[in-house]
Amino acid sequence: MESNITDETESMIEISLTERKVVVRGSEKFVEKNIVDMIKYIKDCDFGPKNSYQFPTVNAEQNESLAVTRTIRDINRDKYLNAGIYSIDNGIVRLHKKIPGKTKTDKMRNIGVIAAYAKGDKIDSQDVKNLCKSQGCLDEGNFSSVFKKSIENIIINKTSEKKWEIELTINGKLLAETLLDEICEPLASSF
Repeated sequence: MESNITDETESMIEISLTERKVVVRGSEKFVEKNIVDMIKYIKDCDFGPKNSYQFPTVNAEQNESLAVTRTIRDINRDKYLNAGIYSIDNGIVRLHKKIPGKTKTDKMRNIGVIAAYAKGDKIDSQDVKNLCKSQGCLDEGNFSSVFKKSIENIIINKTSEKKWEIELTINGKLLAETLLDEICEPLASSF
């Protein structure tokens, strides 16, 4: 559903599936009314009643025109967070559920992918190493090679000679969502 703005008095609701975003733009009143309806629809239809969202706050001094953008990936992150799979404490990702994988290599890669996805940004390799320790799958001797070999899912960014970060490719983000959905399935059927 899309409408183009021809002048500043018109309003717009745009849903882009390719860019995975929802945009509501127009007067303060239009945005407030429609963003609530849009988020309520998304919560009720797609992601269940447990998700919580922060609604935009607008004061009288703000511009008459307001744009609110919230990506579907952000909403999914909330879904997995609310399902208790992970939490983020002072920028540190904590995993609360067993991460799938047949081998230590699979588990280490999956932990790195999920942790980077949860953070929504790059994640330090030491943080991933600590998560692997807590999941009982750390293979210290092969740790860095696991991520270097996973080039279709992970981008390695060196921050110093011995330090590096993990960033996800598009395939990596899709893998993370698939793994997280797999973890969510047994949780949803237990209700």
